[in-house]
Parts: sequence; C-alpha cells; structure tokens
Amino acid sequence: MDLISMKKPVENNGKDNDDYDKPAYSYGLCIHLGADELAALGISALPEVGTEVMVHAMAYIKTVSAKQNQDGSDMSMEIQITDMMIGAHDMKHDAAKGLYGEDGETESSQAPGIGSAIADALYS
Repeated sequence: MDLISMKKPVENNGKDNDDYDKPAYSYGLCIHLGADELAALGISALPEVGTEVMVHAMAYIKTVSAKQNQDGSDMSMEIQITDMMIGAHDMKHDAAKGLYGEDGETESSQAPGIGSAIADALYS
C-alpha cells in the first residue's frame, strides 16, 4: 500500500508570509509519546528533531461521526492506536534495498531496514 501525504495544500491568497503561520499538518496527525511510551518502545536516547522514522501501528476505530449542515456534510473518525513500532525511514524507498542493501547482503552491524546511526539513536 502506498503512503499518501497528509500535508495541507498551500493556499496562496496574495499575502507573502501568510502560510508560514499555518501548520503544515492537521493537529490530529501528531502523536505525542511520553516517557512510558518511549520506554515501552525501547527508545532510551532521543533522535534529532527532523529525523524521519517509519511508524507501524495496529489500531481500531474508536468513534465515527457524520453530520450535515448548511455548508455541506462533514465526516470524521477517531482511531485508537493499540500496538506500534517505530523504525528508521528507508530513504531509498525500495524494500529489498532497505532490507538487503545495494549488494543483496545485510550488514551485520545494523538491523535490516534500519540505518545504524538512527537505530543507535532510537534503541541505545
């Protein structure tokens, strides 16, 4: 399944810096992990801000809502994450290369699919 960007489209209304004040993503797309969650995930050292990670999660639909008003209709749902894993983001976007490297062999010093520097930061 392909990932779909959730980034909000830029709305240019003729003002130069208007979009700099608006968040690029909706509030509900941000997940806060506290000390307990980080410990449960085995993350003992924080990665640098801006580090891309891949999040795999199991969740269930907690609530659904649909309403009709004079401006049209609105739908939403709340998803409760129950299980998750965080790993390094494979910048190559190739699963085989991410798992086995360029030459088809895994590097013994790193977990398959996780760059050693990011793995060290996430799981040290």
